[in-house]
Amino acid sequence: MIRQNTITFNLVLAICVFAMSCNSTKKTSPEKAKELTEKGGAIKRPFTPKENLLEQLDYNRINADWLSGKANIAIETQGKSITLMGIVQLRKDSAMLLVLKKFGIEAVRALITRDSVRVLNRLSGEYMSHPLSYIAETFNIPADFKVLQDIIIGNPPLMDREKVVFTQQDSTYNLVGSSAILTSEYQFDNKYNLKTARLQQLATENTLLLKYDNYKVLNNKRIAYTRTLEANDLERGKTSVEMEFTEMELNVPKTMRCEIPSRYKKVEVFEF
Repeated sequence: MIRQNTITFNLVLAICVFAMSCNSTKKTSPEKAKELTEKGGAIKRPFTPKENLLEQLDYNRINADWLSGKANIAIETQGKSITLMGIVQLRKDSAMLLVLKKFGIEAVRALITRDSVRVLNRLSGEYMSHPLSYIAETFNIPADFKVLQDIIIGNPPLMDREKVVFTQQDSTYNLVGSSAILTSEYQFDNKYNLKTARLQQLATENTLLLKYDNYKVLNNKRIAYTRTLEANDLERGKTSVEMEFTEMELNVPKTMRCEIPSRYKKVEVFEF
């Protein structure tokens, strides 16, 4: 079940999962790969529309070793809302860091690694620590580090390239897939930017909707500066997290620190 709580650990995780969505590129331009070829350069056959879209998505796929930025974050859940300033950092295949500030004061610091999740509440002097599997249990998705990284970077998460079905409506491209536990839908604009990714659990019909917008060019890459996460639980209601980036950097190494002070108390849930 995609859980809904007050402004707690689960919301911090939701932001971590979604914080730094963006697009980037591979080295080979898709304009040079409009046709499938055999060895020696002989033309085999033209790309199908689905193959062309997947080629464009490969071209847009991010490969940066570092991504960081500052964002204004608005959270709504169960009739409550809060606005925060966030600092987000990602080191490829390694770790993700989120720092949330309230009235200019650091309130929460969260670190996700390949095997763990750690969150510090600076306001209450408390902390929580869980294995990475906690995120999978919380959001009911197979959330290993690679899946979380795809969500953060902005690559379509949990997409089976061989099984997705392609459709096109005007200048919008769509891919739809399914597995034993969920259905997935992805929508792309005419520049092949990911606009939405919608995941729905088959057992509960709970949904997780990711929205990407306000694409800008950074280091010759098209990056979404606005993104929204909507988690809809049929029993507990809806949680929405909207992020508007004001600054973003690629491939600038950062120091990720999330040490637990000795005076902090370990808890299961906290509010701020």
